[in-house]
Amino acid sequence: MKKQSITIPSDMNCIYQVELFIDTIIDTFQLSVELHGCICVSVTQAVQDYILFANDGNRQKTFTITATRTEHKFIVTIQDEGAGLTFKGLDYWPNTSELQGMPGKGFYLMATLADELLFLKKGSKVKMTFYL
Repeated sequence: MKKQSITIPSDMNCIYQVELFIDTIIDTFQLSVELHGCICVSVTQAVQDYILFANDGNRQKTFTITATRTEHKFIVTIQDEGAGLTFKGLDYWPNTSELQGMPGKGFYLMATLADELLFLKKGSKVKMTFYL
C-alpha cells in the first residue's frame, strides 16, 4: 500500500496546491488518465466546499488530503478542521439551479465520479474510493 498526504490552509488561493498534489499522486501511483480527471474534479470540488462551507472561509483552519493506493483501489480522504459537511443524498437537490451557494455541486460531483463516497466524523472527513 502506498500513501501520501498534504495539509493545506483553508484558503481558495491554495487550490493550485491541491491540483499539484493530484498531479503528483497520479504520477507516483501510476494511475490512468481517465482516473486523473475523476480525481481532479471531485477532490478540487470537495476542497472548495470544505473551504467555503465547512471552514467558513477561515484561513486559520487547514484541511488534509490523504491519497492511498491498494492493489484494486485508490482512496482519497479529505479531513477539515471545521464543522464538516452534511450530505443529504442526491435527491435533496432536484435541479442544478439550486446548487448555487451551497455545497451541492461538490457533493454531486463526488458522488458521481467516485465509486464509493463516505462521510465520517460528522462530515468533517470525506472518503472517496475509486476502483482500479
